[in-house]
Amino acid sequence: MFKYLKDEIKNLKPWEIFEFYDGPRFYSCKSQLGQIYLVYWVDETECADQWLYVKVSAERYYELKNRRIPIYKALVESEEKYSLLITVNNNKEFELRPIQAFDFDPDWLPDETEFVNIDNKSTLLPEKLTDVQTASSSSYRQVLDLALVTANNSYELAAGNLGNILTKVQNFLYASACDNRLNIRKVPDLIKEEQTMNVTTLFASSFGIRLQSKNTDFFENSVSENNLENFMSLLSSINDHEILHEKLSQMNLLTRSRFKALVKELVDNELSIKSEWANPYGKFNANNIEYIALKFALNNIKNGFDSNTQINTYKKVTLVGVDVHSDFFALKTNDKNIIKGKLSKDLESYNFNIPSVLDVTIEETCKIHETSGHEVWSYILMKVN
Repeated sequence: MFKYLKDEIKNLKPWEIFEFYDGPRFYSCKSQLGQIYLVYWVDETECADQWLYVKVSAERYYELKNRRIPIYKALVESEEKYSLLITVNNNKEFELRPIQAFDFDPDWLPDETEFVNIDNKSTLLPEKLTDVQTASSSSYRQVLDLALVTANNSYELAAGNLGNILTKVQNFLYASACDNRLNIRKVPDLIKEEQTMNVTTLFASSFGIRLQSKNTDFFENSVSENNLENFMSLLSSINDHEILHEKLSQMNLLTRSRFKALVKELVDNELSIKSEWANPYGKFNANNIEYIALKFALNNIKNGFDSNTQINTYKKVTLVGVDVHSDFFALKTNDKNIIKGKLSKDLESYNFNIPSVLDVTIEETCKIHETSGHEVWSYILMKVN
């Protein structure tokens, strides 16, 4: 066993230095198999230096670097039953012996509240292996990279929050793929099938997520390409209130409501967002939207115009129910949908006939439920022609 350990120690490669004084005093190493060691200088004599070698998992190392645990705890509360005390003489020859924490000399150890002092935080997320352009051209799929940046640049996000953000991105892409000339309340299943984005990898960039279109794109100017290009264009207009207002005004109500919900989710979690998109034919776009810009944009969306409401006129619909005392109406549209809602005050004295075929003007409101994330639609019958 000792021969194996000596061979492993001999072949360790230095990784990161945490403390330097006349040479490294506290640093990390990796073995050829990826095992991480903390190496901590504890004593010196005229002819030798002594070091503690403590095995740590990647998760433990991550906790140490991100100042979740102090140095003392990382050394004393080893994940293994023992550490190694290594004595290196002036000829660079070394001896090792296993040692348990209760045998540590208290003078070896740092203060119990001392943390590593480094600027860069650590993450278990892997680095990007390919950029979006390479990933897209090699797979013939649309590729969208999203990097969610927290206020403290943490590499962690609550699972529920991440799920909500990805759901709102996907729901927006579903809605924005629908024809803006149509009054869409529910996205058709065919559009959902065509516009689904799959999470294919996570990467280190605060918290990075790569999304790729479920389906391949063998031809340019596909619906998926145009949809993602419009999404990137909308994000890029976050910093310009007038352009953002203009673009949102051209979208159907469902799409506007879902974009507002996405921005609100990012703001509620105090996130900035970086995005990169590429298609298989060379198109590329990138944005970097700071939290403060998202917050300002959300305020403008709320106050600049009513992004949740629109006025629609319906021709030759059938009024199937009305109660002026409770301000209730129900009508059937040409596509057989039933719309139920309230009467405006201007129609309280109107003489309705049931059933009757009418041209009507309706105020429609779509809001996203805070808890479920589902759309809640409400209707007011404003005018009967």
